Amino acid sequence: MFTSATVVLRVQPPHSAEPMAHSLTLTPFPATPSSLRRRLLYAVKPLTLRSVTRRLKPSLVRACDRSQQMGGNGSIEMKELSWVEPILKFSRNNILPIALISAVTLGLTYPSLGCAADKYGVSKMGPFGIFVISGLMLRSEEIGTAVKAWPVGLYGLVSILFLTPYFSRVLLQIQLQPQEFITGLAIFTCMPTTLSSGVALTQLAGGNSALALAMTVITNMLGIFIIPLSIAKFVAGGVGVALPTKQLFKSLVLSILIPLILGKVLRESIKGVADFVDKNRKLVSVISALFLSLVPWTQVSRSRPLLLMVKPSVFLVAIGLGALLHMSLLAFNILAVWSLSVISGGRKSIFSQKENASALILVASQKTLPVMVAVIEPLQGAFGESGLLVLPCVAAHLIQIIFDTFIINFLRHRDDSNNSSQPRILRRCRPVATHPPSRAASDAIDQSPRILPVVRQPSERAFPSLAASDAAAQPLTPSTGRRASSQSRSLRCHRPAAAHPPSPAASDAVEQPPRNVRRRQPATGATSDAINQPPRNALNICILQAESFVLNIFLREVGATVLVDYCSLLLQHREMKRKIALIFLVAIFAFAYQAIHPPSPRTCGSPSGPPITAPRIKLRDGRHLAYKEHGVPRELAKKKIVYIHGFGSSRHDAGIARTLFKGVVEELGVYIVSFDRPGYGESDPHPNRTMKSLALDVEELADKLGLGAKFYVMGFSMGGQAIWGILKFIPHRLAGATLLTPVVNYWWHNLPSNISTKAYYEQLTQDQWALRVAHYLPWLTYWWFTQNWFPSSSVVQHNPLLFTTQDLSIMSKFSVNTHHQSQVKQQGEAESICRDAIVGFGRWDFDPLDIDNPFPDNTGHVHLWQGDDDKLVPVTLQRYIAQKIPWIQYHEVPGSGHLFPYLEDVSQNIIKTQLVD
Repeated sequence: MFTSATVVLRVQPPHSAEPMAHSLTLTPFPATPSSLRRRLLYAVKPLTLRSVTRRLKPSLVRACDRSQQMGGNGSIEMKELSWVEPILKFSRNNILPIALISAVTLGLTYPSLGCAADKYGVSKMGPFGIFVISGLMLRSEEIGTAVKAWPVGLYGLVSILFLTPYFSRVLLQIQLQPQEFITGLAIFTCMPTTLSSGVALTQLAGGNSALALAMTVITNMLGIFIIPLSIAKFVAGGVGVALPTKQLFKSLVLSILIPLILGKVLRESIKGVADFVDKNRKLVSVISALFLSLVPWTQVSRSRPLLLMVKPSVFLVAIGLGALLHMSLLAFNILAVWSLSVISGGRKSIFSQKENASALILVASQKTLPVMVAVIEPLQGAFGESGLLVLPCVAAHLIQIIFDTFIINFLRHRDDSNNSSQPRILRRCRPVATHPPSRAASDAIDQSPRILPVVRQPSERAFPSLAASDAAAQPLTPSTGRRASSQSRSLRCHRPAAAHPPSPAASDAVEQPPRNVRRRQPATGATSDAINQPPRNALNICILQAESFVLNIFLREVGATVLVDYCSLLLQHREMKRKIALIFLVAIFAFAYQAIHPPSPRTCGSPSGPPITAPRIKLRDGRHLAYKEHGVPRELAKKKIVYIHGFGSSRHDAGIARTLFKGVVEELGVYIVSFDRPGYGESDPHPNRTMKSLALDVEELADKLGLGAKFYVMGFSMGGQAIWGILKFIPHRLAGATLLTPVVNYWWHNLPSNISTKAYYEQLTQDQWALRVAHYLPWLTYWWFTQNWFPSSSVVQHNPLLFTTQDLSIMSKFSVNTHHQSQVKQQGEAESICRDAIVGFGRWDFDPLDIDNPFPDNTGHVHLWQGDDDKLVPVTLQRYIAQKIPWIQYHEVPGSGHLFPYLEDVSQNIIKTQLVD
């Protein structure tokens, strides 16, 4: 029969010299010996582990009764275990993710209910209700406390509203079907910060919640005016959509501003509303989450047929892009905060304060879903199906909340783990409690520059009298009653005896964070002032004590002279780090500027430029155009044509003039003048060149040469693209126009996104990147075209993959004149091929599909010629343009590539079609 037993455990605590006894009293219970052993181990093991970290006390442990015994498989049968409470608790703490996921699931499984709700305008109630609740919960008095951190808040506004939308341009380069997933995420980047998640996470992280609230309110208010402009600039141009800016602005005012003001008025005007909302914030948050879930529910229900056609792998890619977007925003803002803190004062900077930095990083890296929904609704499918646009943003919204919560909890757990060992370190580094530390001991553990008077004190060997006086003033330690040595007093950490714990004042002097104003306690007896500004944590204390120990060794072994030099270096190391960081940043910027900034062009006729060998005319702005004449003499000509060469060529590359039969030239009286476009050959560069300026150059060239009131224009490739500007700006001077395989700008507004995107991705990958750089980063075009780190433009490199078998055969027939070829870029690449790419694929002031008929009275014609096997210019784009512009006469050459105008029979046909008609 088992009787009562007492088990005595002896445990060695980490901070005690003597082991402590811990007793366990076991009472009898009816059980078998084997189950007894299991219960004894089950009861004792957790207690012995926990007793290491807490104060041990004798406790009574009773064996469990038969109803709570372990089963044979080692499991514990708990009758009172409730599985409902954990589920309810989890639901209360995660109401927003659960509501959004449930809404999407309901929309996919039962779409008829969501479609009926959308029919009656339920989806419009969501944003309105959300912002009314936001106004009810808005405590504006808290915003005023964020004034002290106004530089951080100002950068937060700039980052949220002006910098992070640039990430949309990177997203729009990703090819994914359906493209609405990418477009939705791109619009998501233009949104302001979250309405409540950012502030809540900031509070969880111990950050400046007032600053977070201020940035949240201000960005959402300013976003009403800035979001339409951001979407029009960053997204609409990238997908070829004309954004109804006025309609969107009106919708944002009605769905965001007015409800927000209404909620705030209700809070301030009706008595008791503010108290009720503040006391029931969780209930109000649940209602807000339900309002927010209405929108994805109706949108997904309406777009269910399209969503079911999407592969699951595409959903996963979209979700991954949402996660990558948030991590990119976090990395960007972390780097920005670090840079600003280094530039504005290092650790003393307001950006270096943990509470401000955490508020800025968290709030500036999140984007709000309700405002995104309010933006999508009035667009009425301008960017595609609204359900496809919203779905990846719902996932991105959930990801950013979950990811940030996980990161914050991880960091808090790590800080708690570090703080659990802090009392041990502080006890080692804390001075004797009953005696405030002397000036030397105080300054030795001070982070401030007042460490200088300590380290400049002479050594005992050099000044024994001073050392003796210090020894006389040394206080007695409670444990031994003897005076501590000079070393232990000034440079070594004091560990208080167990019987004499430090007083609350002494503990606070070490453990409290530093204040803005240093306070010095009055000296008591032979002691000096108390610690002025204690270190922020135990790690800093240990580092400073280690530095003090090193200083003491130098003081005794090397001498005071070397010590002074070391101390001066120590005092300046923070300032030196700041200066080195600034120098490093300046060096990086200088190198980047030198790499991307093109050299000055070598203008023809200048002292360092190439010589002038061609006839030139002087334009009204002082520039010169070099030209070359072909065909019959100008005075005898019946038909006068201005020919515009293509990319990477010059006035010598007039293909029509080279292949035209002499009989045809004389029969029709054809005169052709080709000229070097600005920056090419011997024509002066024009850094501000546009499509309009080139059209005016053509007009002035014709006037200088006396070509008459009307003349013909003909352009090949990039020169054919220039004809659009001539048709737009000087149609009254034209007798006719011919576009030979003209290059198309993929970012024309009236080109459908599906057609332009498909044609764009038919290009080689390196050409896609070259066009992206020219369009989005024109200032980087010169570096991209001349660098050797990444594959540059294949057109510049004359990649054979760009040409068909017919093109290669044509190129082999024409011998390359090396002298003429060397003249193409003799003034520099920046103002020739780079400027061509920037102008041709940049943002135009007009869309060719909007040009009016230049010959309404049928006095002339516009012809467009295209090879159906062209690998440089997709034929699908030319077919669409010909369908949309009725006054264009479209000619498609079967089986031909990009160089078909150099075929003799085709060139004769082109001239006769233009001049004879």
